[in-house]
Amino acid sequence: MARSGGRWSEITLHHSGSDDPDRSDGRSDTPRGITLDELRHEHVSVNGWSDIGYHFLISNGYNLDGDPTDEAPDGAILEGRSLDFVGAHVRDRNRGRIGVCLAGNFEDMYPTKRQLASLLRLLKDLRERFGDLPLRPHCAVNIRPTACPGRNLLAIMFERELFAPDVEIS
Repeated sequence: MARSGGRWSEITLHHSGSDDPDRSDGRSDTPRGITLDELRHEHVSVNGWSDIGYHFLISNGYNLDGDPTDEAPDGAILEGRSLDFVGAHVRDRNRGRIGVCLAGNFEDMYPTKRQLASLLRLLKDLRERFGDLPLRPHCAVNIRPTACPGRNLLAIMFERELFAPDVEIS
């Protein structure tokens, strides 16, 4: 892993995209989330990375199976990859970007109120530590087209004017 040097230029917002693998339409009556352990398994064992790609995960209180998790309640801010290291969350564009992921698939569901409150607290903390870092959605910085962080989270963030002013989504 490359060291970050503590030089951050922006924050990139993601969703885990977690949904029911048993349903062909990807929709479910049960909220899906992801735990830090499930995410670590996916990123390390499946993707072959050295650690979780995101620096932070904000829990919705559920795991991949849609069961409530004891690991982290709704809104818990969990540290993934240390800020001492460059993340692995924007293909070929990770240097300088802090990766923040909210658990859930925001194409089909909405983030919880606790997740949103935690995101605002985390943004405030990161900006106090590293300066006025702009927030950009993954879809605005990724080389390949992506729906991340999901249309429902995008709508909330645009409505609250939380993205950098130059962010445009086509």
